[in-house]
Amino acid sequence: MSDRPPPALTAFFALTTVFHGIAVLSRFDLIRDALPPVVHASILCGQLPLLLLEGVFLDRLLAGARGPEMPLWMRVPSGPIRTSFALALTYLGLFALQTWDVSLGGFDGEAPSVWPPAQRLAWFCGFALVLTFPAYLAAMSTLAPALRVLAIPLRRLPDLLVVVVAALLGAGIGLVALALVDLKEGPLFLQLASLRAAALENPIGAALLTLGAPLLGGAVGLVSERIGGRRAAASRPTPATSTEVDEGDA
Repeated sequence: MSDRPPPALTAFFALTTVFHGIAVLSRFDLIRDALPPVVHASILCGQLPLLLLEGVFLDRLLAGARGPEMPLWMRVPSGPIRTSFALALTYLGLFALQTWDVSLGGFDGEAPSVWPPAQRLAWFCGFALVLTFPAYLAAMSTLAPALRVLAIPLRRLPDLLVVVVAALLGAGIGLVALALVDLKEGPLFLQLASLRAAALENPIGAALLTLGAPLLGGAVGLVSERIGGRRAAASRPTPATSTEVDEGDA
């Protein structure tokens, strides 16, 4: 298959790459401390519906591909698809590492507070960049195949319903899971409990923020797919009519 996705999927995955990139930047300490807790809760819960939609569109792409069967990481086109999945897991990795206050071989994502903000941001981006490689491997080996399996029941649904169901299902699972977090010992549970409190304090805002990016991304994906399908149909050669064939034979 081609090393680049069709233009329709390029637009969709480029947008989800931006969304996941924003999520990664939200873990930079200066930005993280400035954002309200409900925004952090929504960003965390919004990863699942985004990933479900990415699994749906990836499943459509690979289901229509022809050629020899290869490992999934070789079949996924390079570019925004791989980057989007890698950044999604990079965000989750940063969330876990920062919550547990873990460094990688002495390399910490938070630079000394005495450094200028631009230098601290550069340090953080370098740390996040280091995480993208293992995140990409994990995404292509475990996450993407699992998402394709979850997309199987949605294959028979109309396109618009697929987007709505995937976004609502993913956001619902994320928000419900966050609401059911038990307060236990450990920094991760304490962090999740604080996000749960923020989401419960403003449930409408949390739901709207959580659903905003997935629904927008899904709409862009459907529109781009429709436009791409029309262009492909217009570029196909028109079959000759019987009259044209008869005149040619004459």
